[in-house]
Amino acid sequence: MDGSRRIAETADAVERLFGDALAEGPCAHTRPERKALLHETNEATAAQVRDYYTRPWAEGNPEAVISEFGDPACIADVRLAVGELGAGPALAPGHGLGGIEECS
Repeated sequence: MDGSRRIAETADAVERLFGDALAEGPCAHTRPERKALLHETNEATAAQVRDYYTRPWAEGNPEAVISEFGDPACIADVRLAVGELGAGPALAPGHGLGGIEECS
């Protein structure tokens, strides 16, 4: 992404390049599957933050870094410190896992 394309054009390019792989990717059909997939996504986000701080030049406490967690398709942002993630599901107040869209 070099800024030469608008968001819609970039999304179209990504879909053309990765559409088949995305269609074959993980798909959650049941509430437990949706919960597990969401948990995996959140853990991967936390791992990226922690991995950054393993670099010899990185300074700071990765557990204190605020990041966005939860359902990326949801309009509510869930901002937590990485260290708070293990305390339970990353859900916006009043939200639950039932609203995550199912795959068709």
